[in-house]
Amino acid sequence: MTVRKGFIKLAVIRAIKHVGGIERAAMAAGVSSSQAGRWNNRNDIDLPTLEHMVELDEAALACGGRAEILAAFAAELGHVAIELPAAVGQCASLALQLADAAAEFGDVARTLTAAASDDRIDARECCSLVHEIDQAMGALAKMRALVIEEERDLVRAVS
Repeated sequence: MTVRKGFIKLAVIRAIKHVGGIERAAMAAGVSSSQAGRWNNRNDIDLPTLEHMVELDEAALACGGRAEILAAFAAELGHVAIELPAAVGQCASLALQLADAAAEFGDVARTLTAAASDDRIDARECCSLVHEIDQAMGALAKMRALVIEEERDLVRAVS
């Protein structure tokens, strides 16, 4: 399995976890449990179809998770996928988003510290570190979207 395919595979596994496991993922995607089990097995090269990936991400979002597969594809292209926030209570939202971003940066630092503890970083640790960096970038992108929406509201109020 290529590194790129492995990165997507790990995102599929995270999505299945967010959905609540293999049985629920199978129901969400409309496939058998054994098929969803193969998607969840790191040693199996089987990946969901694009349609099934969208269904898994939708189910993960409905369960309070995030669109892990979409985020992985975006990261492979050098982008970040973010859920645009509703523009309600901007100051409170900004403060909460700042706290979320700070927590994500803490996760990056913790992951890097653990990975570098033996003075080398292996492929698995690189994947974990990239995932944490993507999470931090996503938190900052959400904060940026909130600030832009606040600026738009100010411009509308003046006009």
